[in-house]
Amino acid sequence: MGLLNLLFSSCSHQEKESSKELAQFSLSEQKIEDVIKSYFDKQEWHYRMYTDEDSIITFRLGFNGANEKLMLKVDVVPDNAIYHIVCQSETELSQENIKSGIIAMNNYNLRAHVVSGCIGSEGNIIFWLGRNIDGNTFSEQAFAVDFDMVIKETDNETAQIYKQALNPKS
Repeated sequence: MGLLNLLFSSCSHQEKESSKELAQFSLSEQKIEDVIKSYFDKQEWHYRMYTDEDSIITFRLGFNGANEKLMLKVDVVPDNAIYHIVCQSETELSQENIKSGIIAMNNYNLRAHVVSGCIGSEGNIIFWLGRNIDGNTFSEQAFAVDFDMVIKETDNETAQIYKQALNPKS
């Protein structure tokens, strides 16, 4: 079973965990980065975590999805109570296909409900989701759902964006 399948099955496992472990986030009780780190550690995933000079905490990890090899980055801005999940595969558009890739991604964004996408200047097909965490609505379970959504969209939609960019008339 691939790592992505383990991720998907982990969400159903989490529902069985006690509500005490999945208590809502409170800035006075637990830091955002600690909740994310705890989630990754429980899944036994290997990741890199570092803090830059602007106090942005970044987690980097990768998965083999059902369709794509995925690279993820989670940025946490603790002072603003924000996290941002960014995922892309190794699939890239050539420079001559970037314009049609942007059109394909714009069409995706028109029908997207939660996860958004963009095309990077190097032809990267990127999917992302950002959250402002205030009002005590953050939990490990909420993060797991967001993380899962970004991974699924990247794994399932990258090939569609790529095909539409190569054949914009189809």
